[in-house]
Amino acid sequence: MFWDDGDQINVYNVDFNNGLNSVCKVFTNATNGGWGVEHAKFTGPSVGRLKDSYFIFYPTTITKYEAEFPNANNREKFTIPTEQNLGTYIDQYGEEYNTIDRNALVQAYKGTSLRNFQLENIFGVARFYLKGSTSLKIDHAELIDNEHNITGTVSLKIPAVSTDSLNKLMGYYASGDATNFAAYWASYVINDLGYYAGYDDYGKTITLNCRVKGEALPMLGPLYYTSIFFGVRPGALNQGFKLKVYFEGDQAVYINDWYEVNDPNACIKPAVIKAYYPHAIVNDSNYEGTWGTWDEVAAM
Repeated sequence: MFWDDGDQINVYNVDFNNGLNSVCKVFTNATNGGWGVEHAKFTGPSVGRLKDSYFIFYPTTITKYEAEFPNANNREKFTIPTEQNLGTYIDQYGEEYNTIDRNALVQAYKGTSLRNFQLENIFGVARFYLKGSTSLKIDHAELIDNEHNITGTVSLKIPAVSTDSLNKLMGYYASGDATNFAAYWASYVINDLGYYAGYDDYGKTITLNCRVKGEALPMLGPLYYTSIFFGVRPGALNQGFKLKVYFEGDQAVYINDWYEVNDPNACIKPAVIKAYYPHAIVNDSNYEGTWGTWDEVAAM
């Protein structure tokens, strides 16, 4: 994670026994010249002396703290959006590269210090390496999970949020240990975390806008990869998914290489960038039957 000027985090000062005493404020990156830096200084309104624990969350854009927090159970709402935007960064030599939407890098910290802390990644990244004709430019792409909801609203209890616990749960899941996964899901996720997803905005599709500065993303020919990135919640994509890529000029392709995947270990994991390579160079002859107009591919 490289911080930019204006980045914001939620800072919670949590009272475990009475959430009505808990506090949440938004802090903003105030690093002098803080663009593309690994370490940043955040400032904001006082959250008071430490109660039981601090909790820090990024990005603020997916939380509902203004309407929902504080409350007696320290419960917070988080909404994973249906749309992401391809990001860019500039390296030390001034070269610009594509990367993940910074608002899809979901991260958190729990501890007793606000003076020096490190956020840990909760989500993972699905990175697709595409080769295709230089005449093609990507307008947008859709990632569609066969089984799992990957967007929408959930609520949970802030004091129980733990990247260690999440990684333990994902370890059981990825190894196919159904017995321990079910037991830990019941004890940690349902009981301690109070995980609730019974809202009506859930969905299985993330749409990635691939236009950068108004321009569609160009393919680089048959020898070089063009990468697109999705930030995805852990546990997703292990029971098959679709990737649909929409090009300027009303052309599109459904890449069905991963539709029949059924492997617990293939799931998205926290802090892991998972690479996916289509079986062929993207063009109409290599994808006969799944190549067509935008409307035709959208219906597949």
